[in-house]
Amino acid sequence: MEKNGKNPPIVIQRIFVGDITTNNNLKTTLFELKNFLKKSGVRFELSEDNTVLTIESPQSLLSRISESVELIRSNVDLKHLKEYLETEEYYFKIDLTDTLSAHKAIERTIARVIGEKGSVKKKIEDISGAKLFINQTSILILGNYNAITYARQCLEEIIEGKPQDVAIKNLGRRVLKDRDAHG
Repeated sequence: MEKNGKNPPIVIQRIFVGDITTNNNLKTTLFELKNFLKKSGVRFELSEDNTVLTIESPQSLLSRISESVELIRSNVDLKHLKEYLETEEYYFKIDLTDTLSAHKAIERTIARVIGEKGSVKKKIEDISGAKLFINQTSILILGNYNAITYARQCLEEIIEGKPQDVAIKNLGRRVLKDRDAHG
């Protein structure tokens, strides 16, 4: 409720979500998010053909909820969606098709970012403080501003072909340098 006792204005937005509703896991996450947001006065309605999501929401929440749909597309789970909505986290998406044209080059890059048994991904997350969500053609970075900046710089080095261990050492140096500079 607003300070003057009136309910906040409700706005409506429609988003194409056909790509979400064809994947049962993503569709489930969307409906779990719907239930989570109900208490905030947010309503979701999926069109009959499951391609368009209509969101009715207080103005103050609409952009974060719309962004949540993008996060669902990037396979962000409900736990992290809730954290994103409840905190001052941000996200940054790296679309590998913007810089790499060959399908094999994208696959190799994704494999390099993940590393053996997820080791490279885990090191980037642990050092930067960001969370990485990887799919076939993109990498989504979720976290606070500094965490995203650190992770993005490291990922860009790996995408450019720098050895993973060098990119991770550079990441560690940047984080330590910034921590030392800011006490």
